[in-house]
Amino acid sequence: MPPARRQKSKDSKAQEERIQSAITDLQDGKLSSARQAALKYDVPSTTLLNRMKGVKSRSQTWANCHRLSLEDEESLSRWIISVTEQHETAPSRSQIEEKANAILASRSTTPNVTVGEKWVYNYLQRHEELRPIYPRRIYSRRIYTAVVGSASAETGSPSINPNRETGQPANQRITLPPPISARLIWMLKHLTASIDWKSCFLRLKN
Repeated sequence: MPPARRQKSKDSKAQEERIQSAITDLQDGKLSSARQAALKYDVPSTTLLNRMKGVKSRSQTWANCHRLSLEDEESLSRWIISVTEQHETAPSRSQIEEKANAILASRSTTPNVTVGEKWVYNYLQRHEELRPIYPRRIYSRRIYTAVVGSASAETGSPSINPNRETGQPANQRITLPPPISARLIWMLKHLTASIDWKSCFLRLKN
């Protein structure tokens, strides 16, 4: 994960801790107003008032809508980037899914909790820092759906194409195109940057 995003996450967490301290002081009568508490703890007064009214923070809202917490997803992104840099190729969809399920297993008290069939796709859509690594996996849901429908039969998630004899979904696993390696992306970037496009155009014109 880029340092800027990681720092933003840390800053948000620290701010929420200060907000909770401000609320505690107000409830204990140590401070008389939300404005005074906001100034003391260096937090936005509107955000402090919202928390006092029961409005949840972004991380709390995230936890209610996603399998993994925001911190866990950011940790997974750092793992993907680290593996890509070390091995010059990105983890496959199944490896990402396996890593996510391992994180879930370590956090959840409910056994056999796993991410959903399209979780990897949606996860990649949410994290822009991974787009250079998985450019072909995240641009089109229509392409993704087509891949799901034409996946080769393997053990795993059910396909949207039913079995012709039983009418039930066939047991198939989604197979996506392999990710472009980090080295190939670097080579293409520097190759295109070194081409004199103006000279090429003039030669073609003449």
